Amino acid sequence: MKLPQVLLLFGCSGAAIAGQCEQALLAYESCSALEYGVAFERSTDSMCLKGDIDDSMADQFAATVQTVQRMGGRIQYFVVESPGGAITPAMDIAEQIERNGQPVVVGG
Repeated sequence: MKLPQVLLLFGCSGAAIAGQCEQALLAYESCSALEYGVAFERSTDSMCLKGDIDDSMADQFAATVQTVQRMGGRIQYFVVESPGGAITPAMDIAEQIERNGQPVVVGG
């Protein structure tokens, strides 16, 4: 099984993977309007998650991923900005990201 690649935006400008960093930055920027919660950003095919992770956030994340997939959407990046939260819901989100196998952009 191929694990998702993690792209951290910190210090990304000098990275050898400049093309991926550029796309990751676009994904991150496309999620910047979201203040809290989960949303799919169509312009970059990015799943955005912002805020404390709890059961409600994990449920919202799962429902949004399912809706995007049911409508034929394609998730290219998972953008996560969170100070942390509950472990079990965070693991549920991580497992769903792992099943999708797409890069993860961590910012904040």
